Amino acid sequence: MKLLQKISCLLIAVGLQACVTGPKYTPLTQETKANIGTASTYNLIVQDEIKPDVDLINTTAALGGGLIGAMIDSSVNDDRATEARSGLQPLYDEIVDLDHRKTIADKFNQALASSLPLSDIKDTAESIILGDKELVAKIKKLAKGEAMVLTNTFYQFRMQSKMLQTISTAFIFLNSENPKISKPHYFNTFYYQSPLIGSGGQNSINEWAADGADLFRSELEKSAQQTADWMQYDMQTIRDEKCIAGGVITVPMNQGSLKVKGNVIKDENENKVLRGNNGHLYIVASESVTKAKVKTCQVGE
Repeated sequence: MKLLQKISCLLIAVGLQACVTGPKYTPLTQETKANIGTASTYNLIVQDEIKPDVDLINTTAALGGGLIGAMIDSSVNDDRATEARSGLQPLYDEIVDLDHRKTIADKFNQALASSLPLSDIKDTAESIILGDKELVAKIKKLAKGEAMVLTNTFYQFRMQSKMLQTISTAFIFLNSENPKISKPHYFNTFYYQSPLIGSGGQNSINEWAADGADLFRSELEKSAQQTADWMQYDMQTIRDEKCIAGGVITVPMNQGSLKVKGNVIKDENENKVLRGNNGHLYIVASESVTKAKVKTCQVGE
């Protein structure tokens, strides 16, 4: 499977640290930034609509692997996905005009342009994944001083549709005679979690869909803006990042959830931002953060 296809699959599942090994957090250095004279962008969203929250089963593992377990999993999970998608119809009916690719391109390009000298800016995100060979060829063709920026975004309902969760990755590549896609010059992952809406299931979906899906539209746009803002922040080569308190959050997955520990670096009335021990940034509702002792945090624990 190609790297960017893997990245898309990982975003669908939950994020990089929950699945196969992917690129690790790679800060943007002053040396790298100084070598960038111009940068092109490739903002990617492979999906055309919000994905439903589906609790997948894993009978295969319980049965010790094998074809029978896999067939059971596939059949039951397909039925669950179909049922979940059908339940989202009230929301789908209200957002037929929504184009999140344009929103992402607008927000991300503005943020990236404040950090990098962008060129060839497009007003909508892409829908086609670049294959490894194609991406490597593009990187090799970069002239001295040229860079390529790739972003990938996935958005989905979680926690019985009470939460909107988005995951975005960002890569920067500079020219190289032997580029390694798994080792970009910059890489990070950005998570956004909305406050919990409704009591779950159809009740939450109906609230997301109410009044022309006003709540869903505003929250999805907020996720794009907040992600863009923190992407811009993260691409600073010098920053005075202090820990306000150690914290732990829960990242829902298709099967279970993942606990992430780190430093709370921003604390507002509605949102907190946590720098995970993996370097990733999590923009979440304040009530989603539980205090925890973290070795890298010296205060507020």
